[in-house]
Amino acid sequence: FESNNNHNSKKNTIPCEMCGTLFESRNLIFKHLRDPGTTCGNSIFVLDQTLPDAPSAIKKSEKKTNKSGSNGSKSRTRDGSCSNVGNQACHSGGTESGFGVPRDRTGKTAQHADKTSSLWMGGIPLPWSRAGGKYKRFRAALRHYLPREIPKPWIKVVVRKGYRKRVEQTSNNEIGGDENIIDDGSNKNNDNANTMNGQRGEYQGYAIVVFRCEEEASMVCQAMDGIEIASNQIFGSEAIKKDPQLELLPPFALKVRPVENSDSNSTPRIRKSGIDPPLVDQLKPLTTDELKKRIGDMEISLDTTVDAVDTNLENEEHSDYQGFTSLTLTRQQYLHQALVLYNRIGLRKEVACKGRLVPESITQALLDILTSLRWQVPNDRKHLSAERYLVLPTNITTDRFYGNLRKACKDLMQWTDPSYFYSGIAVTKNFVSSPHIDDLDQSYQYAISLGDFKGGELCVEGKKYNEENDAFEDYVNVIETRNRIARVDGRHVHWVRTWEGSGDRYSLIFYDTTDRFQTPIIEEGVCFDYLLNTETDKGSTTFINPC
Repeated sequence: FESNNNHNSKKNTIPCEMCGTLFESRNLIFKHLRDPGTTCGNSIFVLDQTLPDAPSAIKKSEKKTNKSGSNGSKSRTRDGSCSNVGNQACHSGGTESGFGVPRDRTGKTAQHADKTSSLWMGGIPLPWSRAGGKYKRFRAALRHYLPREIPKPWIKVVVRKGYRKRVEQTSNNEIGGDENIIDDGSNKNNDNANTMNGQRGEYQGYAIVVFRCEEEASMVCQAMDGIEIASNQIFGSEAIKKDPQLELLPPFALKVRPVENSDSNSTPRIRKSGIDPPLVDQLKPLTTDELKKRIGDMEISLDTTVDAVDTNLENEEHSDYQGFTSLTLTRQQYLHQALVLYNRIGLRKEVACKGRLVPESITQALLDILTSLRWQVPNDRKHLSAERYLVLPTNITTDRFYGNLRKACKDLMQWTDPSYFYSGIAVTKNFVSSPHIDDLDQSYQYAISLGDFKGGELCVEGKKYNEENDAFEDYVNVIETRNRIARVDGRHVHWVRTWEGSGDRYSLIFYDTTDRFQTPIIEEGVCFDYLLNTETDKGSTTFINPC
């Protein structure tokens, strides 16, 4: 069914071809035709007919396609802001990567939305659930009425038109036939059943809100169920002056209920130590230009060239070729070139070393806090393989929820390097694999891991200049960081090896993304001068198969 733009009986109006009703836009006609509550919509629904996409849907689809084609999707940076970057690799120290540097993602973090820690919040009028600013009106209401001891939760989803108010009409001899609107939220999954004698209630929305634990969810349910939400209690005069519509928001009673189903997933864990991600994943964080430079260096070392052949790798069984089909053809070709050259070179050099051993009093205090930590939801970084991922920016003066952890981290850095400025701390649980580059870093990092496990070394690529070949050669630093801290440079590709043991692996990464104390990139990937100040040395040099 299509509306005819040329058949207008009034200026700036468009008629429905089925019933003749006039509408101000084509989008309103499509909304009218898709609503089973209208005569036209019901006819289409009964006949099982389909409608073409609405103009707004077509526009959104085209916008999405254009963004995808130009690698212009938004990616959140460490401080929570958005930057127009494409497929970005993230930071084990807490970043989606830098501005304008497209990098392929190599992991996916766990999602925690257990039913015991989640709540259904309903009865939300449409003006309160407007999508602008990530549902900023409902978010402001939630922030205002939450108990003070509860941190900001995760608004997992908002359904604006979740259900309709139930409308019941009294008999004609009662109150003159006035309508009584009953709104108990019991039919939140039934969009059109709430009608009576042709009367239809207003749409109401609901949200699924996730908290850190069952205790917090239960506290919020008791405190906020039935609470009256009023805009004049939430928005100040300055906010209303900027947006006068805030003053017109209707008051409503919020309904809060436990949810019935969980929606969680976990990252797969390999109970074996010493396994690296496939070489192709180690190369994915490199941009195409960086790949071409590395290919050029290897060709100089081998005194040979490899053509960028268009090879169909879809059915390739070798583990190094996993994930090729999701890449553009050009990147397939360059990655294939690099893999061929690495296989010709043979064993890839590996340098084993150890971080500085940290006093047990410091490591045990940190481990005690981490094992009992209430992790925030959702995880801060979505594209790294970790069970939990928390970023603690240092520009917060008072932290009521992670103050003990911050103090323990400060004690660690006071022992490690009192002069080092860090703008944030990435706190992870069971981080594994996920090769990436930290483009936002302006200096080196400090890394330490804690827990009862074996393996789980931090691997950081390094490179050195070969004067004989007039080219750079890359290698891998394998750093033992369990109860040890190392100075490494996250601006190289790095990842975490698998581990084994009964315990969890926790890690802390101290990083700086400000321009206060910028330092050049450490070409070796690891600051050996820092390690050599202890009883450890550079460690043994071995060779690993690049495959």
